[in-house]
Amino acid sequence: MKYPITAKDVKNEILISSDSSGDLRIKQLITILANAASEIIVEGVIRVIETEGRPNSFRDQELAAQILAEVKPKTPKSLDEVLKRALKNWNKSVKQFLLWLQEDYGVEALNTELQQSQETDKVNTMKWWLGISQSSG
Repeated sequence: MKYPITAKDVKNEILISSDSSGDLRIKQLITILANAASEIIVEGVIRVIETEGRPNSFRDQELAAQILAEVKPKTPKSLDEVLKRALKNWNKSVKQFLLWLQEDYGVEALNTELQQSQETDKVNTMKWWLGISQSSG
């Protein structure tokens, strides 16, 4: 396994781990990423979520979100930017991604951002997962 230096490396290692059968590789990746720069982890995970055309994108995103949950990287990226990039391809069953957003940005910021977002099925699912009122007022 290659030590990730860039967000592209992180994305590639997550996708390789997703394609492998067994949890050992992902556990090793999580251990390695615990010492990596938070920003490349977050960017790599967002790139995994943005990836289209993979045969098992749910598993890809689930493993990426597992990394967020276990490593708990912090990011200077705005919540607005992260949501805009993730919403198009985010799998609505990947709850851990939302829990990381809530932990990193805070409940109030996430609530405010989701209330201001255009109502879509995915935004409504995020609100539901997080127990945020569906009304915008």
